[in-house]
Amino acid sequence: MRMVATIVTVALSICGCSGPDTSALVANDASPGVVVDASVSNDASGADGNMNDREIEASMDDVAPADSSFVHDGPSVFTFFHGIPNARALRLCFLAGKATSMVPLPVLAMPSDTLGLLYGSAFSAQSLEGADLAAQDIQPVVYTGAVETIQGRRCDELEAVPEKITRTILPVVPAGTLSRGRSVLMIAAGCAPMQVEDPDTQSVCGDDYSSEKGNVTMMVASMDRSSPAGAMGVQVISASKATEKLGLDHVTAFPYKATVLAASLSPGKIAPRPPSKELSVANLGTSSQENLLRVFVDNSMTPVAESLLTDALDRGGLSLSSLQDGKDYTVVVAGPNPGRQGDWFHSMVITVLPSDP
Repeated sequence: MRMVATIVTVALSICGCSGPDTSALVANDASPGVVVDASVSNDASGADGNMNDREIEASMDDVAPADSSFVHDGPSVFTFFHGIPNARALRLCFLAGKATSMVPLPVLAMPSDTLGLLYGSAFSAQSLEGADLAAQDIQPVVYTGAVETIQGRRCDELEAVPEKITRTILPVVPAGTLSRGRSVLMIAAGCAPMQVEDPDTQSVCGDDYSSEKGNVTMMVASMDRSSPAGAMGVQVISASKATEKLGLDHVTAFPYKATVLAASLSPGKIAPRPPSKELSVANLGTSSQENLLRVFVDNSMTPVAESLLTDALDRGGLSLSSLQDGKDYTVVVAGPNPGRQGDWFHSMVITVLPSDP
């Protein structure tokens, strides 16, 4: 039986330090043609901006396929990816508690280095200091702007938003979601609010963008840990709100070979399930110039964006020599429509992450 996964995409509106407007919440099933608009259903989140248990659980409750080699459990771990194209870097805090009473964790805003989490990169953790992931709800809070000014600041010291900083409060992740033996990927997508002279911001940020509120979105998916024998397991997730459908292939130059990894991915969709087993270490070659990842928009015959595999690996903390058969990897494609270039945002980015960091 094919594995079915549901991706929960929560569209948020922000204004300075205010909470999110969850009037648009869309759950996209990874099987084709299933779209549930929770803003008009009984399962929609309430005005407090919390995802209810059914919505967040839907992104995690996968049906295991008949292939007994598929391993869908293991150590609990989460990965947070920065895919906001008009933010050079971000810092992340977490609130913990119950949905009606959330308080900032008394820890440094993450990551604690000088630059923050750069666009197109991610960090992973198995726990959060000061939080009980099994018993407490967790709520991510994203800070963009001059994030170098809050280096070394604790999250409980940032309730008053500093100057030149925008705070985005993401939805509540229910207790137990991050402690149930899954590898969870959370992606910050869409754009932060910004006053720009650009008549086509939608091709950068998505149709629901406004310069006053932005449209920062959290996409949530479980990354499969299939441990395929003699091959690498590969999945692709579209984290571009500005690209209606996209596909990705891998190309080797000598000899030339193109391998389709995913096709017709809408924003927030991860595929295939189970992961593709078409690539192995032996058919990657040894030179960085031999390997490309190429993005196609739906129905296009020529690629619209590409990245050296080595660059995509480097953004995910990997290298060509670190890849192993029997391991799983997730390729994140994020940012604006691949045809857009500009001085107020970063171009589309392709990053390879370990599915079991």
